[in-house]
Amino acid sequence: MRKKSNKALIKKLIPDTVGEAFLIEAMTRYCQTVLEDTEEWGDRSMINQDLWNVLAEHNLKLIKEHYK
Repeated sequence: MRKKSNKALIKKLIPDTVGEAFLIEAMTRYCQTVLEDTEEWGDRSMINQDLWNVLAEHNLKLIKEHYK
């Protein structure tokens, strides 16, 4: 069985302008949530917390710059 790509899923999630707006808003809120989380993730996550914070900051910056 062929693995489906992430890009294929993203295309399904954003078939129109409303879908695009929803995804951008969801990304914005998730990035804010990540940055507001002050607890150490430690063993409760397979994701590197420092890297996730860098990505959240980067994505928020890109979104804000895009809508200036």
